[in-house]
Amino acid sequence: TIPFSRDECLSSLIDQSPSLFDVLVSFFYHPNTEIRRLALEVYCKRAYRAYTISNFNTYFDEENELLYAEWEFIVPDGNIEEPQKKIFFPSSLSSKTPTYTE
Repeated sequence: TIPFSRDECLSSLIDQSPSLFDVLVSFFYHPNTEIRRLALEVYCKRAYRAYTISNFNTYFDEENELLYAEWEFIVPDGNIEEPQKKIFFPSSLSSKTPTYTE
């Protein structure tokens, strides 16, 4: 049994020293997709830790071998009350160009 929840473990990683931020990028290339997803989640949440984040999701497009994250964030004490949407593609993960449809 793991003594800590997933959220507690991620929170601990998000709050680690700045040097961890640079190391996370190397896990974007890990052969295990779940480890890649977790590294991306920690990376994004660490970069946006000054904001209130909601609806965070990671996706893996197997056809294009593309991993990406999508979330909403609110600037604390900001003038914008509506959540802002952010999508992050670590572009170096795939040699294929993503295609977008409307």
